[in-house]
Amino acid sequence: ADIDGFLTYLNEAGYAMLGLPKDANLSKVRLVDFHALEDTTLILSEGIPHAIKHGLWKGETTFISTANEKILTSQVLITHKSAQGEIDFFSTVARDIRSLRSAEETAKHHAYYDILTDLPNRNELLRRLDNEIDKVHRHKTHSALLFIDLDNFKYVNDSLGHPTGDLVLKEMAQRLTAEIRGEDTLARLGGDEFVLILSGLSVSSLAAINQAREVTKKLNKRIAMDLHIDDMTFNLTASIGISMFSAETDSSHE
Repeated sequence: ADIDGFLTYLNEAGYAMLGLPKDANLSKVRLVDFHALEDTTLILSEGIPHAIKHGLWKGETTFISTANEKILTSQVLITHKSAQGEIDFFSTVARDIRSLRSAEETAKHHAYYDILTDLPNRNELLRRLDNEIDKVHRHKTHSALLFIDLDNFKYVNDSLGHPTGDLVLKEMAQRLTAEIRGEDTLARLGGDEFVLILSGLSVSSLAAINQAREVTKKLNKRIAMDLHIDDMTFNLTASIGISMFSAETDSSHE
C-alpha cells in the first residue's frame, strides 16, 4: 500500500480473502476499510504509528469480506523506507487463523468438559464445587453433592459394545440435565459416574436433606424410564449417594 494506505498490489490469497474481483481498481481500496471499526481504530492509532517508529507491528485483526464473512487473522504491518529514511510504502501479511483458534478453543474446552457428553469434567467440577462452598459460607445455606453411579453398566459395554454404551451415557446425561435447575452443576466424573451439585438449598439442614432426597427420587425415576436404541430397549437403574455440605465444610475434598 502507498503512504495513504491505498493498495498497489494484492496477491491471489488477498483477492480471495477480501472477496474482490480480479479487475478491482486497487488504487481505491484500503485494507482498513475491510476491518470492523475497533480494528480500524487500532491500526490507525497504534499499528501504523508503531510500524513507522519500529519498522513493523503485529496484532490479531478481523477482516470483513465483501460477502460479510468475518476472518480472524494474524496481521503484520511493515514500513518500508528509502535510504534517506522517508516512507516509500507499507506492506501487510495477514494469515487466516480461524482454524488454529478454533482448534485452540476446542482443546481448552476439552480440558474442562467431557468429550462424550459435553458435561463439566472432574477439573471443572472441582472448580465449581469450590465456588459452591464459598457461596455456602457467604449465604449460610446448605448444598448437596449427589454421586450417581449407573448400576451394572459394565454389562452394557461387555455385551453390546462401547459405541452402544456411549449412546446410553449420552442419553443419560441428557435425562439428568433435564431434571436439574440452571444454578445446579451436573458433571461426568468418568465411566458411568456422574456428580450433581445442588446449589442454594434451604437454610434448615433437615429441609435441605429432604430437598436433596426429592431430587434423587426424580433422578432415579427418570433414569429408569425405557431407553430405546435401534431395536433394543433398556431399563437401567442407578445408585445415588448424597453428601450434604454447609458453612462448616472447608474443602471440595472433604
